[in-house]
Amino acid sequence: MNVPENFPRLPDPTALSGAHPKIAARLINGAYVGGYTQTEIETRYEVCADLVTQLTAYYHRKKSQPPARTHEQLLAQMAEALGQKDWGLTDAEIEWCMAEVELAVESGQ
Repeated sequence: MNVPENFPRLPDPTALSGAHPKIAARLINGAYVGGYTQTEIETRYEVCADLVTQLTAYYHRKKSQPPARTHEQLLAQMAEALGQKDWGLTDAEIEWCMAEVELAVESGQ
């Protein structure tokens, strides 16, 4: 799968409590992994790409309905609502999705 270069590849920073230094890592197949595996990145990209498609359609539906909102207002409301969802997306993935929706809308998709 071709994941775009601009797609986020790192999870949000992890905070670990305690006085001693710690590192956030997972043991996968005998190796410690500090971020996402390639398979996880591809899966997260598929989810985000599908979400972009859905959000683009949502944008067009909402843009044609009252109350009248500007392009910027509607995108801002969508970004805020997306950030409030508990869908397991990182902040960077939400930002990427909204940038892709804006590109799709501006290109007439």
